[in-house]
Amino acid sequence: MNQFITLGKAMKKQIGSIFKLLLKTISEAKLGSRSESEFRTKLRLQGIDVLFRRNDEGRIYGTTFFDLTTHTILNSSRLGKEYSANVFNDLYGGKQEQVQESIKESTRHTL
Repeated sequence: MNQFITLGKAMKKQIGSIFKLLLKTISEAKLGSRSESEFRTKLRLQGIDVLFRRNDEGRIYGTTFFDLTTHTILNSSRLGKEYSANVFNDLYGGKQEQVQESIKESTRHTL
């Protein structure tokens, strides 16, 4: 029984350090990024991928991070409010909508 308790504590400590490192990496990438693509690029260089879930209007309603090194998957809601989908929507949601609108406009003009 003590072996399982010791193993559980060791795993919890290891998961905690992975979690902290992931938070640090995401924070650094978020602070230094001016666009969604720049944010993705910075994360990918650190072995992390991100999935932004968007509704039909382009609003980000969910964010999931994939640490490809440790095979860890975390929803942004588990990371804290500063990593919520609303924060990423404020940072990158409007820009995505502007890009989509400009594509629609340019398509209308070429037809």
